[in-house]
Amino acid sequence: MTQLPTLQDVATRAGVSIATASRVLSGTDNVTQRTQNRVRKAVAELNYVPNAKARALRKQSSEVLGLVLPNFHNPFFLELIEKTVIESKAHGYRMVITGGEDTFQESEQLATTKAVDGLLMFGARTNETPNWKLPETFPVVFFDRAPESASTHDIAINHREGARIVTQHLISAGARTLLHITGPNHLGVSSVRLNGFNDAVTEANNKCPDTVLSAETIEGDFSMESGAKAARRYVDTHRGAPAGVFAANDHMAIGAMNELRNLGYEIPNDVLVAGYDGIASTALVQPSLTTLALPIQDMAKQAVTLLINLIENGLDSTGAEPIELTGTLRIGGSTTQL
Repeated sequence: MTQLPTLQDVATRAGVSIATASRVLSGTDNVTQRTQNRVRKAVAELNYVPNAKARALRKQSSEVLGLVLPNFHNPFFLELIEKTVIESKAHGYRMVITGGEDTFQESEQLATTKAVDGLLMFGARTNETPNWKLPETFPVVFFDRAPESASTHDIAINHREGARIVTQHLISAGARTLLHITGPNHLGVSSVRLNGFNDAVTEANNKCPDTVLSAETIEGDFSMESGAKAARRYVDTHRGAPAGVFAANDHMAIGAMNELRNLGYEIPNDVLVAGYDGIASTALVQPSLTTLALPIQDMAKQAVTLLINLIENGLDSTGAEPIELTGTLRIGGSTTQL
């Protein structure tokens, strides 16, 4: 029988002490990034799996994290799952993944049955009071959409600035009639991205009052079908296409781009199209989609590390300040001739 690799093997391969290797795997901050990378590389090369049962007995924990999502059909969530699972394994934790419309009920069930030591949550709304019965000190970290009434840790994205950057790109590329396909109105993230769109339009109109931009919004639901319907609705109403389309997620942008081409418009010669999120498929469509790429890997790393620190150091979730990250504009063929 082949002997399984040990923590000593990992430490030897990485050229560090067992104590240092242990600190890296437990998510301790006082280890240099270079050392962390060496230890994690050794873990991957050796296929090292920490003895979760022994660690759980020592720490009286399950060594399991819970990831709760509102749905599984959004490609952004699928990429988030992959990154968080990888990051959790690097820390010696397993991951339980669940989801549904009532994310708070799902999270309460995981916590009250002690199936998990802490929760990573992607809330469905930002204006909703959590309908759960959890101790304030139960470790919870939100991905981006933390309820405003909840006092929890949040890995937040500056969506307003991201949406402003995308819209400004369309305007700089020459678009003077703009369509913004929003997300569902009941989601706070939709209104924040709409605010960023409006910021860019207002800024452009103030700079060049003689050339007033025409800007319109149509509500979508983050699906490809809703993006297509919004594009067709604009064309039917205006008897022509807008010069630029900014959709509040990549799926809607791809749907709008496909529908516009079906209606006889060329992308980007006739219409510029941009999305938001930076999912992998944006590089596969033709032309490739311009998008505001969110730092999914960084989100996963920060969230998992923070949650494990809350679990292992007994930190309180009250009075937490959000950790804010920013996205990066990734220009594709949908807004420029590459």
